[in-house]
Amino acid sequence: MNKIFWVCLVISCLIITSGCTNSGVLINQTNKTLPTSIPPPVLTIKYFTTTNCPLCQETDLLLINLTKKYPKQILLTQLGLTNADNRVIYAKYAAGQKIKVVPFMVINERRLLVNYSEIVTHLEPMLKGNEFV
Repeated sequence: MNKIFWVCLVISCLIITSGCTNSGVLINQTNKTLPTSIPPPVLTIKYFTTTNCPLCQETDLLLINLTKKYPKQILLTQLGLTNADNRVIYAKYAAGQKIKVVPFMVINERRLLVNYSEIVTHLEPMLKGNEFV
């Protein structure tokens, strides 16, 4: 029984090592299945807004234009702060940041854009892939 185990072990090792050394992949060969360009980023945006806010209205217009320009790259959730549940979510993101303004965006759960000027400056470059999220 012990001899059978060792024979099986040796055969298994030979099979494994022969598969690694003779994989058929050439180092300088181009992989035709890989994309030739990087797809544009998709941004998941949580947009906090409120009524009677002139900068929120400007942001709304900006978002309408950007969604037309980049239709498959924006997943937008608009959260009005007149809703109590949305205020709880807002407080979660604003905690420790001393954020008390709108418009306010959370991009891909990582990046915060805290006011209209930041949104105008950074949102489209993110969509173009020129700025990290």
